[in-house]
Amino acid sequence: MCSSLPVEILQKIFSYLNVSSLHSCLLVNRCWCVSVIPLLWREPFDSFDYHKVQIWYKSANLIRTYVSCLPDEIKNSLMNENVILPHAALIKPTFEYSSFLQCLDYILLFQATGIWIAENERVTPRKIRKITFRHYLVAEELCKLFFRSSNLRYLKYDKTHDLPNSSDVEYIPLRHLPEAETCLSRLEKFCVMGSVPNVIISTIAQVAHNLKEIEIETLGDNDEILATLIGSQRNLRSLIIYAEDFLPTVAKALKHRVSNLRSVKLDWELSLPLDLFVDSVDLEKFSVHQYSSIARRETFEAFSNAEFRKLRKLHLITPRLYLDQMSKLIRNTGGSLRDLNIYFEKVNGIEHCKEFIHTIGKACPNIQKLHIFVPDEAIPLLPSLLMSCKQLRILEFLNGWLNTLHAFDVSKYLPEMGKVLPPKLSSLTMSGDWVLTAEAFRKFLEYCEIRLESGRMINFNFGRELTIEHVVIVEEYGAKGVLNVHPSTILGKNLKLFQRRIKQWNNI
Repeated sequence: MCSSLPVEILQKIFSYLNVSSLHSCLLVNRCWCVSVIPLLWREPFDSFDYHKVQIWYKSANLIRTYVSCLPDEIKNSLMNENVILPHAALIKPTFEYSSFLQCLDYILLFQATGIWIAENERVTPRKIRKITFRHYLVAEELCKLFFRSSNLRYLKYDKTHDLPNSSDVEYIPLRHLPEAETCLSRLEKFCVMGSVPNVIISTIAQVAHNLKEIEIETLGDNDEILATLIGSQRNLRSLIIYAEDFLPTVAKALKHRVSNLRSVKLDWELSLPLDLFVDSVDLEKFSVHQYSSIARRETFEAFSNAEFRKLRKLHLITPRLYLDQMSKLIRNTGGSLRDLNIYFEKVNGIEHCKEFIHTIGKACPNIQKLHIFVPDEAIPLLPSLLMSCKQLRILEFLNGWLNTLHAFDVSKYLPEMGKVLPPKLSSLTMSGDWVLTAEAFRKFLEYCEIRLESGRMINFNFGRELTIEHVVIVEEYGAKGVLNVHPSTILGKNLKLFQRRIKQWNNI
């Protein structure tokens, strides 16, 4: 029986389901099948785990399906060029699967094509690495197919996958393929990870001017090309840069594009100055992960004075932070923050650190995720912090950057934190610098049992190794449903490990 709901409504509902659930819906009836197929085939390459070798066999099956979508004259042309097409690839598919594609991972497409051809030709894995004309030809015809029939919105050049059965990569000049310019001009997202020829980025800069998201990994040697790409965009909303060096030309090009930005992530090094973003008043997400370079105080001053009233996510991981400026920045968000991750090596005075903790409590009433490093002298302020942040779901106290051998006893403070524990808290991670007695741990869990919402368990992660006394308490409160000891959690894995050790000790 067919659903009375329009296909568009069904697809909207189905869009909230994962791939496994969608496969189940596929089998209900024809109406559901017609609604689900476009969702499953929008980003088929992205549904794979890149860390599993099986990705290549699955992606090769995708190539077979897409080859079956090619016109008969193209299939005949491929066979005339000695491309072996299995019988399944000659049968016209039930759906035009290529028309549903919205995200194309070029690297995976090219390497998977090589695997598919090798399987058909029954060649050894060693020979697969050599790119043949047949390999290039099939990949080119598939790209033509996508440009002709798909509604492509996302083009990705991911890192090449160095697996035994994967081929090298040849970069097809996409712009010169039929209908490529029209298709590429509609792109909304572009991603380049690893080393790709600059001509690829240059082509997108010339053709695609309506990108909303750009994600780039660079060694800093293509600063001018990246600047051209960014400078050609009319409505850039999201920018992610993984860079090993400062990008001055990109900074200059971005200067007149920052007002539209909603999300920024700078990783590896401080590739762009923070004061560049003071006019990005609509920012919702801002992340900086820098591991050696240090932002100058005068640069951070301008950034901290800006008002980001829509900022929901703020991550700053850096060797040095000026916490008085950080406090000012957090106050200027007006309570909009939901996710805060602040990690640093050095602070400019413990009083500024205490002020920082107080500021989070006062200025972040809606915070749900909090990851911070707290020096020993500021730990007594934590109960007050938890009392103010009633919406917290995830709380992580980060290790001291330099204090690998340091240990601080929090037995006095953890029960006090338990008395004011946010009722929605589901995960608490202690710093690796902290230790606590079994008695204090039990007292904390007694308060958890009282404070947590009905049915809510807490995933408690110890910073240090468990003792037998702690294991007994974990087992007790796991059985009560207070601690989450599911085998998939860190606590559950540690519990299983210690139970196994205790059993071995008893057998000695």
